Parts: sequence; C-alpha cells; structure tokens
Amino acid sequence: YQLELTGTVSEARLFDEQLRLVRTYRLSLGKPTIHISDTITNLGDTPPPLMLLYHINIGFPLVTKDARLHIAHEAVHPRDDAARAGLDTWEKYATATPGFAEQVFYHHATTGEDNQAMAALLQDDFGLALQWDTTNLPYFIQWKNTRQGIYVNGIEPGNCIPEGQNSARENKRLMMLKPGKTLSFSCQLQIIAGKEAVDQQKADISKLRST
Repeated sequence: YQLELTGTVSEARLFDEQLRLVRTYRLSLGKPTIHISDTITNLGDTPPPLMLLYHINIGFPLVTKDARLHIAHEAVHPRDDAARAGLDTWEKYATATPGFAEQVFYHHATTGEDNQAMAALLQDDFGLALQWDTTNLPYFIQWKNTRQGIYVNGIEPGNCIPEGQNSARENKRLMMLKPGKTLSFSCQLQIIAGKEAVDQQKADISKLRST
C-alpha cells in the first residue's frame, strides 16, 4: 500500500516571475521512508533566478552529544571563522551549550553512477538517512546549532548555498530557469532503527565514499 500526496504552489508577480512548483510525497506501508519529488516550471517569458534549498531541521532526541554526521564527500568547506574553528570536529554534535555560535559547512558530496548522494545523522542504534539526486541539487549544507534554548540542526541539499541572490550572481552560482523549462528535484528521508541498521548505513556510505 502506498500513500501519495501532491500539491501545487505558485510564485508569481505581475511583469516578473511566473513559477509553478508541483510537490509529491510518497510513503509505503511498513517502510519508514518518505520520498519527496518536486518539479518547478517557468510559465513566464523571462528567466528568473531559481534558488531551492531543502531545510531538513532536526533536534533532540536525534541530535545529542553522541550523534555523528556521516557523509560520502570529497571535501568540506567552512563558511566563516566560526565554522573554521570547528572544522576538525564538523561531524560531531554536542549537548546544548550557552552562547554557541552556529557553524555552517559546505560539503562536496560523492555520488554513485545514478547521481545519488547519501548522508546520515546517526547515533549507535538510531538515526536519519538522507539520499538525494545531485543532478539538480549539487550542494549539501550542514548547519550546526547546538545553542541552549534553540537547539536545532540542519542537513540541507540544494541547488544553491544560503548566500542570497546577489552573492550567488557575483560568484556565478545563481541558477536561472529559462522560459518554458521544467526542472525536477528529489530526495528521500529514512528512519534508521536498531544497531544493525545503523551499521549497515555506515557501510553503505563508506562504500559510496570509496567509489
């Protein structure tokens, strides 16, 4: 049995962008997995900027001092001085800490032959795995915020990094969607339950890392 939910969202302004997003969620009975599929179409006659970032925000009890982020990647880049200070421990999460300065890391993910990338936030016997198609989502952002009182962290694939249109344009990273063109995006979230499943997830990421 499969549950499928589809919705449409429009972003439109007179004499400006005319975008339509169609999103579909799919869930199968007995499987702790959510598939997210998006198509974005430019219905207008001009090429507007397109910046899409999946803000997958996670907190306690998944994020604790025992949690680790596992990802098959070729490189990791700190956003600023606060992130550079934590570069040696980017994969480790701490307990709630007063005054903690958020740290943001950009990962250059390793992909398989089907352009699928993989990351997982794991404890010893529990976790959340993320898989996404890098064809149109080439970036992966790790947001670490373990500040006391606002304890939430993000694992975020996207076609951009969180820098704003002006900076993206200056750095030649801004995607423009041509009139009449449609782009597709997809990602999958899966609950990982039990030590055996966690170990298998680590092995799958390690295998992808070595390809």
